[in-house]
Amino acid sequence: MRRGWYPLALTALIGTTGYYLAWSFKFHRGGTAFEITLFFVLLFFAIFLATADLSCDSETGRRRLWPTAILVVNAVFSFAEIYDLFSDASHRWFQPWMVLLLAVVYLSASRQVRWTALRLLNIAIALGLTTIAIALELHTHFITLAWLIESAVLLSIGITNRQRLFQIGGILALALAVVRLLVIDQLYPALPFWNLRALLFLIAIAITGTVAHHARVRRASRAEEIAWYVASVAVTLLTLYALDREISVALSPGPDASGNALRTSMLTLNFARSALWMAYGAAAMAIGFLRRIPFYRYLALALLAITICKVFAYDIVELDPGYRVISFIALGIILLAVSYGYQKDWLKTLRQAEVKD
Repeated sequence: MRRGWYPLALTALIGTTGYYLAWSFKFHRGGTAFEITLFFVLLFFAIFLATADLSCDSETGRRRLWPTAILVVNAVFSFAEIYDLFSDASHRWFQPWMVLLLAVVYLSASRQVRWTALRLLNIAIALGLTTIAIALELHTHFITLAWLIESAVLLSIGITNRQRLFQIGGILALALAVVRLLVIDQLYPALPFWNLRALLFLIAIAITGTVAHHARVRRASRAEEIAWYVASVAVTLLTLYALDREISVALSPGPDASGNALRTSMLTLNFARSALWMAYGAAAMAIGFLRRIPFYRYLALALLAITICKVFAYDIVELDPGYRVISFIALGIILLAVSYGYQKDWLKTLRQAEVKD
């Protein structure tokens, strides 16, 4: 640390870890010598964490790449060793808490680091370890709920204090939660709208909507403008998907339904889906006109265009005559309202231009 021999420190870290792994595979089988093994794992972790965090001089800033490499490699190796050490049945219950303890250590160490980039890297590692600890401790949909709460907390800290790292961490936690909610979580509620799946989607939509709102209000950079567009589209897709799932539960005929009942249920569901898309597109268009937000109008037009394709390609063939007539009438009314809104907005803009002239 005094001489700045960072390559030697990184080589020592890799060599120490390799020697530990070789010893562990040979002698540490079945959880024997657990306490002494844990002591040395934590000792190695502390030595190289101090080597990385305390050896970088913020004034000279020389050879900063090496402390960063030592910090990252030490974090990966230490997590792998702790995970393996606590994998046996007698100690598995404490595994997520040990990972969380590592996260607390990194968060505390970040307060002692003088170089800003290295301090932020300590915080980022702490956030990553916290996310892993949640996945290790909880199960099924509770992991999703915890990640959503973590995302809300990180985004709140990041937005309030204008800390970009916490904002990025919150968005990543939100993305993980949404992917898990859409792909992994298998929830089959009996009641529509009043169930855990609806609650999880509601929380995810609220957090995503908050991101979109703050990004639109600030728009201080190109990245925030892109974040507003992406978050707005994500809110639309999540809302439509969540409502579609709940409507499917509400219109499900039950396990003992006959073939006619199943067909009627599917026809009703497809009609309800078209009505949902129309209503959401009309609402987005109204907000776009009232709040004078062109992007919402473009989003509504895209959704209405998809609805038109569905009505003409599917509804006109599959739906019963009654549903078919209602679909065309509702779509026609919405399109007339949109045309009127655009004409009125265009005339207003034209008058303002004439007044200026």
